Amino acid sequence: MGHCKNSTFQTSSQIKRVGGAIAEIANAIAEVTNANAEVTNANAEVTNANAEVINANAEVANANAKVTNAIAEVINANAEVANANAEVTNAIADIANAIAEVTNANAEIANANAEIANANAEIANAVAEVTNAYAEIANAIANPIYFCRRSFRLRLRVNLISIKVVSFGVSSKNSEPVPTFQPFASRRSLLA
Repeated sequence: MGHCKNSTFQTSSQIKRVGGAIAEIANAIAEVTNANAEVTNANAEVTNANAEVINANAEVANANAKVTNAIAEVINANAEVANANAEVTNAIADIANAIAEVTNANAEIANANAEIANANAEIANAVAEVTNAYAEIANAIANPIYFCRRSFRLRLRVNLISIKVVSFGVSSKNSEPVPTFQPFASRRSLLA
């Protein structure tokens, strides 16, 4: 009977040991579960942090794109300003050329007016010479003895001067009328 008591005591102590071991195992499982939960939470936090990093990178990329677009707009604006400046320069050059052409044209007009004035002066001189020649012819007619030999030469001179006046382009409307002197019938023999 004493042997049975010892066996029962040993069995109960073994059961207690097994129960303690089971409790320790349960505690260990609970700790592992808690640790796994903490790891899961940590992984979730890492995932959220990565998502925030991705979003931040996306915002940086958008900001860089905006900066790039702004730089492109500034470059385009500078190119437009350069084109506008080139057009203004070309317009100034065109105006300078036009002014030079007007100046040249005015100089040509002044030269032409000077030539016309000179031609008019020569025509006036020629007309004066014709008038003087006719006056001398009139004097020759009035004094045939003194001027009879000279009248023929004066007529030749008047004809040459008349040809000179015509060569200057004097029209019949603008030219002064020159009187034609006819000698008297009794004096024609002296002038022949």
